[in-house]
Amino acid sequence: MEFGQAIASCFRKYVTFRGRAPRSEYWFFVLFMFLVYFATGILDSVLMGGQTTPEKLSPLTTIAWLVFFLPSLAVLVRRVHDTGWSGWIVGGLYILLLVVGFVLGIGVGMQAEGNLAAKELYGVVGLLGLVVLAYGIFIFVLTLLKGHDGPNRYGPDPFGTGDAEVFR
Repeated sequence: MEFGQAIASCFRKYVTFRGRAPRSEYWFFVLFMFLVYFATGILDSVLMGGQTTPEKLSPLTTIAWLVFFLPSLAVLVRRVHDTGWSGWIVGGLYILLLVVGFVLGIGVGMQAEGNLAAKELYGVVGLLGLVVLAYGIFIFVLTLLKGHDGPNRYGPDPFGTGDAEVFR
């Protein structure tokens, strides 16, 4: 799959979480998102007079993130399907991130009341952060693996024939 085909495919399958996506579709779409985020970051900086910080609004980058969120999630799920894993493991990463945020929020509240020392809060959040990091690395590795030749339980081979192809 070529660069333009991958982008078109991902936007055509905007919220399609079924089926499979080859490595080339996934990684070309990731490259496209990186290039768009880079360009919107520069444009936001120019529009905001060089004053873009995490506290200040970056409108173009925010719009790009909103546009890319669902298709990037969908192509990631399809990519994981291509390696034979359930797409629900991607959801597990988001659940872990929510748990870390929840624990952090509770911990900060308890610390403000004096019921929790800073080192205890940092220890719990650090441990959960390591779990999220390990889980994220696992999903990243799945995106690098070659997909199954021929059909699997998530659909037919995206290349149809099972023949070897560059950046498959």
